[in-house]
Amino acid sequence: MRALVFACFVASCAAPNDTVVSLDCRRAEAECAPGFLCVATQTGQWTCIPDLNADQDTTEPPQDTQPVTDLGAPPEDLDAPEAVEDISPDVEESPPPDVGPEPDLYTPDTPDTQPVPEDVPPVEEDLFQPEPDVPDVPEVPPVPPALTLVIADEILSGFVQLPVNVQAQRPLVGVEFQVDGITVGTDIIPPYGVSVNTALFKDGPHTVTASTVDTLGLTASDSVGVVFDNTAPSFTSVVPAAGATVFYEDGPFVMTASLADTQSLDKVTFRANGVLLGELSTPPFAATSEWGPLLVSPDALPKGVHVEVSAQDQLGQVTTVTHDVEVHTRGAWVFKTLGEIWSGPVALPDGRVVFGNQDDKVYAVAADGTQSWVWSAGSDVNVSPAVDADHQRIYVGTLTGRLAALGFSGNPLWTLELASPVAASPSVGGDRLAVATFDGNVRLLEGVNGGTVWTHKLPDFLSARPAVTSDGLVLVGCQDHTFYALKDGVLAWAVPTGEQVWSAPVVGPNGAITFGSNDGWIYSVTKSGGPLWAHQLDGQFWGAIVLSSDQAIYAASTDKRLYKLDADDGTTLWNTKLGGFTYAAVAEGPDDTVYIGTTAGVLYGLDAATGEVRMEFPVGGTIHGPPVVVGDRVIVGSTARDLKAVWRWGAGL
Repeated sequence: MRALVFACFVASCAAPNDTVVSLDCRRAEAECAPGFLCVATQTGQWTCIPDLNADQDTTEPPQDTQPVTDLGAPPEDLDAPEAVEDISPDVEESPPPDVGPEPDLYTPDTPDTQPVPEDVPPVEEDLFQPEPDVPDVPEVPPVPPALTLVIADEILSGFVQLPVNVQAQRPLVGVEFQVDGITVGTDIIPPYGVSVNTALFKDGPHTVTASTVDTLGLTASDSVGVVFDNTAPSFTSVVPAAGATVFYEDGPFVMTASLADTQSLDKVTFRANGVLLGELSTPPFAATSEWGPLLVSPDALPKGVHVEVSAQDQLGQVTTVTHDVEVHTRGAWVFKTLGEIWSGPVALPDGRVVFGNQDDKVYAVAADGTQSWVWSAGSDVNVSPAVDADHQRIYVGTLTGRLAALGFSGNPLWTLELASPVAASPSVGGDRLAVATFDGNVRLLEGVNGGTVWTHKLPDFLSARPAVTSDGLVLVGCQDHTFYALKDGVLAWAVPTGEQVWSAPVVGPNGAITFGSNDGWIYSVTKSGGPLWAHQLDGQFWGAIVLSSDQAIYAASTDKRLYKLDADDGTTLWNTKLGGFTYAAVAEGPDDTVYIGTTAGVLYGLDAATGEVRMEFPVGGTIHGPPVVVGDRVIVGSTARDLKAVWRWGAGL
């Protein structure tokens, strides 16, 4: 044993099963041979074990290796443990001692720079932790784009734009436009649209289509049916028309035009007597000029004016209309008298008009303004005559109370002295005549001879014209603030009002009786006096209420307004304010025009549907009575001591 220990002392332990040495093999005198590691045993001793990471040299040592002379250190060229002579005696091999766990041969020489604190428990990562359950979310399909063609007009002509409205979630590749399947353009920059020349296609119906696609390949399209019109512009109307009459008092000179198709128009040009009046590209097409530039003056009438209207479309096609018109004054003629005219003229079936005035005369004037006959009444005639066309009689009342019946030739048939001024124009009912005198008496007379049928005295003065119904009811307003109905000379019923009643009533086709009062109200009652409706307006109503041809009510008021009311319920259809008091009654004419004179001496013509003023003609003086329409003329008298005939609206000379 001693010899073995010595051998390990003088020579390194070279084999894994060498006996444990008593010395520390980490020291130089007892260190392990190359290829072995020095490790501690459980008994506190040290032993040499093979270094598993060392490269083992299995080559045979050279034969001329020199013997080791220094047992304390191996020769420098000894690479393998086989070079060390094993001098230990033969002993039975025993298993190596239990030296504990094998050290980590791969542990680095230096520790980690950031040591883990001892009090922090290690985090154990569960490499097999299952993923959390995620609910299934349905996949949302992509929304395709939406496209709509925006074409306002059905008829297209010339160079027209074809725009579209597009809604899309993704960028569009572009929009392609086609006409009848033929591509006419593609636009890739919003807002999308192309211009198309309709002249490249035949006239008639066509289909315009727009299509698009987005970056996902989703598509959209829209189609619209249109009509291409490549013909020259065509006029539907030009005003004034060829040969038309234009009235100087209606000035300035106005030209208008309407065309069948305006979508492709470039411009419409107006000229009169060579003077450019206007050039427009959009409707309404109208131009106006004063008379001076057209070399038209009132002392040189009538005078012709040459008008020219041209229309050019975007294709350069031009249509021109030229013709002549004549400028006249609205005044047709003037019939002068020696006295003021406070009443309105009345027409005979043959077109003559009859009127009275304050020179004690009654005149008949022909359609051309010449005198037909004259009758001396003996005193002023301030109320309009009444005409019985069926019996060819004219009834005239005077300021002194004389009532006369004249034939159509002006010959007197009979006269009657009533001892009180005739308050208003008599009223004809069949072969009888109702007359109201200022003293409050109402009379029903025989038309053939003036014989009295009955007389009824009312409580106050009378200023209103009476009316006679088909069943013999006499209706009249009184200054005692009451409207009366008389039958066979006996009071049938009465309707009180807030003021005097000077207004003449009108009887509608359904039997409704409508009248006005100085309290500013219009009343409508049944033929038995029961209330239907009442409406408060402005001013006072002095003149007669007139039933229009369209079954409405015209009422003129002292507030300078003319009202048109619904006859069924009194609703105001329109009202128009004019110059001067408008208490005279109105007269209807053709062309849906209604005429009225004012105290300002102006004759107005108004649109019967809207109340818009169409014409106004100054006649001078004051107009107290209603006008009358005879053919193409409106005839009116005034305090200017003359009767004037004015060409009506729409008249052509």
